[in-house]
Amino acid sequence: MSSLRPLAKPQIPLPSAKPAGEPPRLAFIPLSKLRIDDTYQRRIERRGLKTIERIVSEFDWNRFAPLIVAPLQGGLYAIIDGQHRATAALLRGFDKVPCAIVHASAAEQPGIFAAVNGDVTPITIFQMFKAARAANQEWALDIDRACAAAGIVPLVYPKGRGEIKPFETMAIGTLRQFIIRFGVAEVAAALKAAVKHHGADEPGFWNSAAIKMAVSDWRIAQGKRPDMDPSASSLAQRIRELRAKGHSRFAIQAALRVKLADIEEAIRGGA
Repeated sequence: MSSLRPLAKPQIPLPSAKPAGEPPRLAFIPLSKLRIDDTYQRRIERRGLKTIERIVSEFDWNRFAPLIVAPLQGGLYAIIDGQHRATAALLRGFDKVPCAIVHASAAEQPGIFAAVNGDVTPITIFQMFKAARAANQEWALDIDRACAAAGIVPLVYPKGRGEIKPFETMAIGTLRQFIIRFGVAEVAAALKAAVKHHGADEPGFWNSAAIKMAVSDWRIAQGKRPDMDPSASSLAQRIRELRAKGHSRFAIQAALRVKLADIEEAIRGGA
């Protein structure tokens, strides 16, 4: 059966809608014709430079969202959204980028910028896991492998207390964190040992705290430290392995408790 489905109108009350205005026009525009209005655009500083560096290193047209721009006099265009993407494309040596051209005055552009960058539906860890699994990304498959060893089912959507079944877990973030730190084999062994504990078959047992305790108890039982403090060389290798598996820099930073600068240095060192 196909997993594809058509759009459907949700049954929600709709407020009175204002006029939608003129639809944008799509076109590839030379980077040399793009301009930045500093009255409302962000300055590219440390965090922005890191974003640009990431886009450059992972540049993929399939993941490049069109810029939103507005026409200016003289055949130029003001960037409303996409300054970092455009800068990354410039660094990669491209001369044109896809753009959605909207007809907005200079007074209207800051409002569009605020709406585009503020009205964003956050993606949950469940949605990330579901998408990564469908894309066969290693970090998601590692979660499946670790859980399968113990007969645990990682969920791709949250469930209420009365809905969750025995051996189901919503602790996707915790599983990802511990697999980053200790590896899939270690976490799998810890979960497999913990399923024998009293109450492990009760609905809701496999929460974040239970998984943390399972991993800690297993490592102590094996004569290992609950935490780890690898050497600089092994840490750099571990970072490169994790990046190859599809883990984001921020996920690695949180799990290994390292600085983003150390992650960048490790990645460059393995290039």
